[in-house]
Amino acid sequence: MKVILQRPLEPSRSWNRFSNAVFDVRLRSLAKGWHVVEALSPSSFSAADGPLPYLHKGYFDSHLHVTWQGLMSLDVDLRQARSPQEVLDLVRQKALSGAPVVRAYGWDETKFGLNLETFAAGFEGKLPENVPTVLYRACGHSALVNRLLRGMAKVRHESSFVTDRDLKEIQESVPPPTHAESERAFEIAQRQLLDRGVSAVGDMSLDETVCTMIRTLALEGKLLLDVQGVFDAGAAPSIENHGPWYVENASTVGPLDRAAVLSIRHWKRFLDGSFGSRTAWLTKPYDDFETHGEQLRDTGTLIEETRQALMEGFFISFHAIGDAALDQALEVGERLKHLFESRLRAAGSHPIPFTRHRLEHVQLVRDDQLARIREQGFWAACLQPNHRPADARFSEIRLGRDRLFRQAYRALGFQRFEIPLALGSDAPVDHFEPQRVLAAASSHENEEERLSLDQALWFSTTGARLNLGMPPGRIGVGSTVYLTHPEEIVL
Repeated sequence: MKVILQRPLEPSRSWNRFSNAVFDVRLRSLAKGWHVVEALSPSSFSAADGPLPYLHKGYFDSHLHVTWQGLMSLDVDLRQARSPQEVLDLVRQKALSGAPVVRAYGWDETKFGLNLETFAAGFEGKLPENVPTVLYRACGHSALVNRLLRGMAKVRHESSFVTDRDLKEIQESVPPPTHAESERAFEIAQRQLLDRGVSAVGDMSLDETVCTMIRTLALEGKLLLDVQGVFDAGAAPSIENHGPWYVENASTVGPLDRAAVLSIRHWKRFLDGSFGSRTAWLTKPYDDFETHGEQLRDTGTLIEETRQALMEGFFISFHAIGDAALDQALEVGERLKHLFESRLRAAGSHPIPFTRHRLEHVQLVRDDQLARIREQGFWAACLQPNHRPADARFSEIRLGRDRLFRQAYRALGFQRFEIPLALGSDAPVDHFEPQRVLAAASSHENEEERLSLDQALWFSTTGARLNLGMPPGRIGVGSTVYLTHPEEIVL
């Protein structure tokens, strides 16, 4: 059969250039879409061949939450609830099961045709009070919290609805998953990801337990995919006190044809929240409520924290969904430019590969900001195009038509400014299915922000790996590979 391989033309600053090459290939099928190459030779393409499948080493989902994805199978998954009453019934059922804490995830008021205020008001006085209970919104930046847990966290809220400003205290008061629970959740999610062709991940917002758990899996030979770990500032003291981790899996199991790698080198701060919770920090107010969102860190404090992290050998990751949050990230980058640049120059010594500092989400961005990102030259933009269709029920209401069309959920604009990209899903905030990411990236309503399928696949596979320093993998006879069929990429 004929297939397309994408190959970099040159190791340019942003690895944006690639060429399609057509090959004849003979494959031996493995499970769940994976194959072994038995023969491979250059070929030619004609229009009669029709759309050809793409051959690659598996997807790199640059931004998701692996353990949280697995925990959806162990805690309460609210994503399929069909009404607010069903949400409440699922939570009450868990509370009656004898669980020491109720952690529920995934409600979205817009699925029920409600706004935030109406949905939250419907739960006042109805949440179970015999056990600490928290119901996270799908975005993870707001939650419904019962009175018992609010008291434990010393959050002075009469309302059960809380946002990022109070979630840190809430989360610190909830008994976290144990090492064993986290390991079980990670292995569940790892298998789900591999079954969809994902062989590398950017695993976000790690804490001490999860960092230690993934390292243990690697030392036991159970890590089957590459992990670029990003830990929340203050949540992983053993790493912050002793420096970055780089650990190879103890065996070569899995589809990578080598030992999987755990790399934890990125220190992360949340600068704002989300559009859905109206906590993303915007320069102009929301269209449906007189608020600019929430600024989560004082700029002076953030500069000093970031300076310390850079000096201790870490790369930086900033969660910035709104354009005001992005302005703050870029101000920090400007003030500490020499340290950001020196960290890049120090990267890449064997065996640890080169990487970049990360901007997460960047869902509202102006052209002047794209120019500043390019000028600073040390950022990769980690985008989740699938949030655009997932947010369609509320995004125009929140942002207004013009701002949504021209500045939100951009992709090709980053390319025009030669900014390194890496695409991902943000699972379980949205589904991790790679085809959803590819379809969303190549179907933006504004054609000036629409990636081609070639580009979308490149920045979901080899290009994303090269931009963030993940080994791209070899394709040749004997290699394990994955196929992407263009006709499967539909919204």
